[in-house]
Amino acid sequence: MRDVAVTAASSVATVLSLVYVTRLLARGLGPEQFGAYGLSRRLLSTMTSLTSIPLCVGIARYVALAREKRQQYSYLVSGMLLLAVCSLALVGFALLFRRTVTVVIFHSLTYQSVLMASLLLYLAICSVSVVFAYYRGLSKMGQANFWNFVCLALVPLFVARLYYRSGRLDLIVLLTALGTCVAVVPLVMQLSRALSGPLTLRNHLTEMTGYVLPRVPGGLGFAGLMAIGPYLAGYLGSLTGAGYLVIGQSLVSITQTGTESFGLVALPKVASMMAENRSEFLNDRIADITALVVQVGIFITLHLLLWADSIVLIWLGSEYAEAIAIVRLSVLGVVPFLAYSMLRSIVDAVEVRAVNTQNLFIAMFVTAAGSLFSMFVRGGLYGLAVANTLGWGVLGVLTVAFLWRRYKPPSYSARLVSSTAICLALIVPEYALKQVMQNSVSGPMQLAAGAMFGVVAAVVYYFILRRLGIRWTRELEHRIVGSSRSVPS
Repeated sequence: MRDVAVTAASSVATVLSLVYVTRLLARGLGPEQFGAYGLSRRLLSTMTSLTSIPLCVGIARYVALAREKRQQYSYLVSGMLLLAVCSLALVGFALLFRRTVTVVIFHSLTYQSVLMASLLLYLAICSVSVVFAYYRGLSKMGQANFWNFVCLALVPLFVARLYYRSGRLDLIVLLTALGTCVAVVPLVMQLSRALSGPLTLRNHLTEMTGYVLPRVPGGLGFAGLMAIGPYLAGYLGSLTGAGYLVIGQSLVSITQTGTESFGLVALPKVASMMAENRSEFLNDRIADITALVVQVGIFITLHLLLWADSIVLIWLGSEYAEAIAIVRLSVLGVVPFLAYSMLRSIVDAVEVRAVNTQNLFIAMFVTAAGSLFSMFVRGGLYGLAVANTLGWGVLGVLTVAFLWRRYKPPSYSARLVSSTAICLALIVPEYALKQVMQNSVSGPMQLAAGAMFGVVAAVVYYFILRRLGIRWTRELEHRIVGSSRSVPS
């Protein structure tokens, strides 16, 4: 719980920084250049999903499983070598065909300098990912989160605050890349210690490759799931539509701030549990996590649907009003997106086969088919948003179904109908409050009042679920306060 709390706090701070950076750039760059910024972020997401994400999952897992320091260093160096080869090959390909890549992604050679800066930022992010993965494998979440926060929160915030009015997207991305390179410092320190003694690289390289290689296509699946809509939006007109879709995806991604921290901590912990044959404990916890995702996800979804217009207008400005409908369609995917976010690390920890890769490709195929059908019937941006949400839905269902089949957790209902009914009952007075304030209170004050009301509603919702005997509420209390009371099954 301590590791989860520290990671959640770091994630929340990073997301708040991202929210503010997005606000600055949206207002400083304007809708067209902000759309290009969104495509740059999707490019980075695609490249890291193909390389650093699967490789760093492997580093974290095998460092957690290793029992000797030299063995941990061997896995670290093995992972770094594989990542260096893959990332440099990817950057080399992009540089060799930079004009074509620029046109495909940004639909204009004007953004070639943005592409070059994005490639440098990608390499810097790779170094951050390795540092985070190594400390995560050692369960040193404090150090892992420190470097993650400095590089992914403070650096972009500092650069955006100074240069958001410059109108130079390429300069902003370049300076962010140079600042992110600070992660090289702890990486060089760990590498020097690793190379100070003997390493058994051949066996560990083979082992790491066998684990990571089947997961690399999964990165393509996730990147495609997130990028298909924004990339195709560019063919419907200007880059503005791509920016709208990215805004919707970003808001959904923000909802995983706390839950993602669980997944980051869970992988090495679950790997250790597997080594100790604690499968019965995992059975119960998987059931609890699934119920938590569904019940909390429904609450978040309804509140985002209600306040989407206020969030977009206050966050980005009135010139982004057309994005409100896109955002509402996107937030319908919150529940399955949270399910995947929380459970994917458990899947990677308990199964050597690349199950997440298979699920991601199925979801990507659904999104691609839906997007192409939408373009065929001229569904526009709304159709692309629906296709993206449908892909998230398929991914969440497949992730839960795999764990449910494998562990056969005890019968434990998430009480979908009753949870939804309770959420609807709690949001009705909040909707009435919003209508009352519509013409008499400013936007920021409306959102602040809604946030306060939402917190109260969340507390009431939690205690109602607790009263109904929902087990995850008691389990959570037991781990936080060390309650000795029995947890009902």
